[in-house]
Amino acid sequence: MIVYVIGSLRNPHVPEIAALIRSVGRCEAFDDWYAAGRDADDEWQRYEQARGRHYEDALGGWHATHVFAFDVFHLNRATAGVLILPAG
Repeated sequence: MIVYVIGSLRNPHVPEIAALIRSVGRCEAFDDWYAAGRDADDEWQRYEQARGRHYEDALGGWHATHVFAFDVFHLNRATAGVLILPAG
């Protein structure tokens, strides 16, 4: 079973709950997205604003495109999802 752990980059409980899911055994908890860090979305937004790009244009950029593809790939291979609140 592959569990996609969904939550906020600012929620410190994400890796704890993912570890708990993994401890059950025979279960992969996917939380690698959390490695981007709590301010990743804010930094991306500041970077795009500094470039003079509007939100819609920024969403078409390489960073957003790759992050979206990363999430879609892992969501599609997951057999379950767990939403950890509060979420962004």
